[in-house]
Amino acid sequence: MINSFHKKFIQRFLKKFGRRIERVRDPFADIQRLLAPFNVNAIIDGGAYHGLISKQLLSLLPNAIVYAFEPQKESFAVLEYNVRDIPNIKPMNLALSSASGRKELHVTEKPYSSSLFPRGIFGEKYYPEATRPHGIHMVDVVTLDEWVGGAGISCIDIIKLDLQGHELDALMGGVELLRSTVRLIYTEVEFIELYENNCLFFQLETFLKKQGFRLYQLYNLQTGQDGQLIYGDAIFINHDRVAL
Repeated sequence: MINSFHKKFIQRFLKKFGRRIERVRDPFADIQRLLAPFNVNAIIDGGAYHGLISKQLLSLLPNAIVYAFEPQKESFAVLEYNVRDIPNIKPMNLALSSASGRKELHVTEKPYSSSLFPRGIFGEKYYPEATRPHGIHMVDVVTLDEWVGGAGISCIDIIKLDLQGHELDALMGGVELLRSTVRLIYTEVEFIELYENNCLFFQLETFLKKQGFRLYQLYNLQTGQDGQLIYGDAIFINHDRVAL
């Protein structure tokens, strides 16, 4: 075990090279700190599932309204029940994508792994039970830009996405929002194809860079037993709307 003397020695050594050892970072602590100077009025929670993250974001930013999107009907029923006494969380039985309409939702053995994409070869390899196909449901799909326009919402401050590989499509449907009001994006990112044609981290980062966002930090990185980096979470911040 490394004692305190050795820790201090290592820290001083790394400091000479502009490096340091960090504890595991908490994305919610970073969100709260980054947005502390601002009035956060509205949050999109895409892939809200049962509402845990919606509640967590609201606890950090209690003046905000959280619009919680969950397309899977059984999960949405649980979401509605879980937030029934929380007026600042608004459940939406909709999926987010790059075009509005109807799409197939590929429901999996574990509902939180359901996706608008079918399971890919790496999903079968690394998560054979969680991503096991359990049926296909047709769901209503909207774009962020069309939805906020129809709802008369002028400002979204945060977008959180957990869409099992469909995050880029959802963001492509919200370009006007990204270029106007969004300060921070907290999203799942994939490094391999767990689902057929799911977006990969580099594609998401390239797209967001063009919209004025840059990577702030990675979190919760998951690695397979063979050493393969699989997925994680990331925060992207707007160059002009979040000052470090």
